[in-house]
Amino acid sequence: MSAMLDLMTWTHVGLLVVALAVGCAHDHDHYGEGACGDIAAACHDVDTGTGRVSECHALGHDGPVETCELERDECLAVCVAAGER
Repeated sequence: MSAMLDLMTWTHVGLLVVALAVGCAHDHDHYGEGACGDIAAACHDVDTGTGRVSECHALGHDGPVETCELERDECLAVCVAAGER
């Protein structure tokens, strides 16, 4: 009985690890296309969670295309500069 419980527990743990790995890979590897994708990709690794870099990062992932197109140059400049620090 104990061996069966251990097997079930490890099976669930394994499935959870696989699900988390797949979910995380999808979130970080897909930036979309166009201006929004450019912003998301440029800002992703330098986003500290606050400030203009974070705003641009969120815009890149969730923003309307029109806004991304208007703010693309500024956001790319801000995020590139943050990466050079």
